[in-house]
Amino acid sequence: ALAGAIGWQATYAAAYLPLAPRTVPSVDTCPPGRSIALLNINVYQDNRDFARTLALVERVDADVVLFLETDRAWVEALAPLRKRYRYAGAIP
Repeated sequence: ALAGAIGWQATYAAAYLPLAPRTVPSVDTCPPGRSIALLNINVYQDNRDFARTLALVERVDADVVLFLETDRAWVEALAPLRKRYRYAGAIP
């Protein structure tokens, strides 16, 4: 029974080995216009380097941006991004 369980679990683990076929295309094989760029930033509430964060968002020019650990000050500092990212939500 143990050997059967190990074999069963091995079939799931095999998908993560380097030689396993990819189920999601890489950036190199994705057709033009069929990909999106995501940016996830953990800003830490004590961090107040708003300008540097805004510059990073502008430089990366991602399609979707997610900010974690924001507070009211961060929501206010990120307000200029609402022009570019019209569909936004904020829960500080």
